[in-house]
Amino acid sequence: MSAAIVRNWSFGLFRRHESNPILTPQPDTFYSKAIYNPCVLLQDSTYHLLFRAEAEGDPCSGRIGLAHSQNGMHFTIEPEPILVPEHEYEAQGCEDPRLVCFGDTYVLTYVGKNFRYGEGHICLATSTVLRRWL
Repeated sequence: MSAAIVRNWSFGLFRRHESNPILTPQPDTFYSKAIYNPCVLLQDSTYHLLFRAEAEGDPCSGRIGLAHSQNGMHFTIEPEPILVPEHEYEAQGCEDPRLVCFGDTYVLTYVGKNFRYGEGHICLATSTVLRRWL
């Protein structure tokens, strides 16, 4: 490739916002140990944030939680996870959500962990309400 057509795709410098972290683990919740690997979808002036959650003392604690915000900084976390391990291929957890919306359908990809089958599998689920997934 000629140097003349190489593009710089750099986004520039990143810096932490003074309000970080915006979500933190809370005792006696499904996210009592950790919250991480989020994705965000802005829809009708509301930020919907999906995140990987882990609970203290639960060896199979990978869950996906949902939080909402009107300003993208102050989120309210729903009290129950929206996706939990149900199938053998995700027996050790549901992790690392990524979300898009096509028309009225939300499409979620995530990692289903089952060490018997290897580290993890890319999984796909759909919903029309962000809470019940097929």
